[in-house]
Amino acid sequence: MQVFQNGCGRDADPGLQRFRVILEVMEVSLPQNQEAQLHQLALTTGRRTEDLVQEAVARLLAHNEWYQEQVQVGMDQIARGEFIEEEEMDPRVERMIQS
Repeated sequence: MQVFQNGCGRDADPGLQRFRVILEVMEVSLPQNQEAQLHQLALTTGRRTEDLVQEAVARLLAHNEWYQEQVQVGMDQIARGEFIEEEEMDPRVERMIQS
């Protein structure tokens, strides 16, 4: 499977005043069953496989960004002393389970 990304750039010689198209190709290898599922999803939804892959990557990157932000929130809380010790955690979890 190939995902295409198009971009434009000017030739090095400004006197030529022409554009060239730069085509970058990223090849993604998928297990055969995932590729079959992707093609089936594309057929079912009427979308291109490339669009589905781009959406999946965008979601992955957004989730990763959110996760990193949440880790930083936790680290900031620890730095401010906003946490409980392990000995306090077990009784708290037990109370939560029983309620």
